[in-house]
Amino acid sequence: MTSERPLLQRDVEYRPAVPASLEAIHSELDQFCTLVSSELKASVTERWKLEFFTACSEICANIIQHAFTGPDQQGTMLLHLSLYGDRIEVEITDDGVLFDEQPGATDPASGPDAGIPESGRGLQVARALMDTVRYRRSEESKNQWLLVKKLP
Repeated sequence: MTSERPLLQRDVEYRPAVPASLEAIHSELDQFCTLVSSELKASVTERWKLEFFTACSEICANIIQHAFTGPDQQGTMLLHLSLYGDRIEVEITDDGVLFDEQPGATDPASGPDAGIPESGRGLQVARALMDTVRYRRSEESKNQWLLVKKLP
């Protein structure tokens, strides 16, 4: 996001990025929050941690579910976690199919899961819980997500 140097960084690669990877992702996010508390000499609140954890997990789950389509397609997902003085930034990169944010893709009322309240809201949840959620397709044909959450 800026040229500012992070206080703490971690990179984790999931290859292949499959549903079973979510448990490892949850563990990594939890460990990172512990490192953040140690680095800052203060703990983040449980509510803040839950919001951060939920938003990151939703984006990762969506990538695993939607970016790697087809029975034989397995891809790679990279999490780049950075702590700055006032925020955490999470960059998530995958080599899956292009993310298509059409109205039906984010509006559960118009998608194939219409009427199923627990489906189709992951991106909306992430946007509500984080200060910034951005997506772009890189020149290398990779999906890149940036999630930013200010520290409490």
